[in-house]
Amino acid sequence: ITSILQNKSSNYDTDVFMPIIEEIQQKTNCKIPYQGKVGKDDVNGYAMAYRVVADHIRTLTFAITDGAAPDTQGRNYVARRICRRGVRYGQKLGGDVGFFKDLVNIVVKQMSEAFPEIKKRQDIVQGIIEDEERLFSRTLKQGKKRFEKKVEQLKKEGKTEIDGESACTL
Repeated sequence: ITSILQNKSSNYDTDVFMPIIEEIQQKTNCKIPYQGKVGKDDVNGYAMAYRVVADHIRTLTFAITDGAAPDTQGRNYVARRICRRGVRYGQKLGGDVGFFKDLVNIVVKQMSEAFPEIKKRQDIVQGIIEDEERLFSRTLKQGKKRFEKKVEQLKKEGKTEIDGESACTL
């Protein structure tokens, strides 16, 4: 309804998401602005990345406010996946560790009048997201090192493919 009332082709192009998308561009220092076109018109996937980050920070802010926290089981595992996917797409835009938790501010600014609980728990939400960002960053660095070591080993053996067991481990 919002996109129809605002004569926009997508919810992401409305006043619900555009302030978040603008903040994403600032926090990531992405030189490519949001164009609003996805699919074949989104040549390098930047519009999709903006949308994923915007959607995921909103979702995660509300989920953590409601008691979820990134972890390994149930709804908490879903929260972890949402956080990590948002962080990963943000990295595509140039975001460093910590950018994702900073986006909570714009969500709170936009939504706290209708949902005052997110303002009350803002620091807690940011702390939880920050911890998960750091954990994920460390996991990615370790995984990248293992991958590079495996590739080097395969090159020495004259191989060009990673076996299934190694792929699962990586």
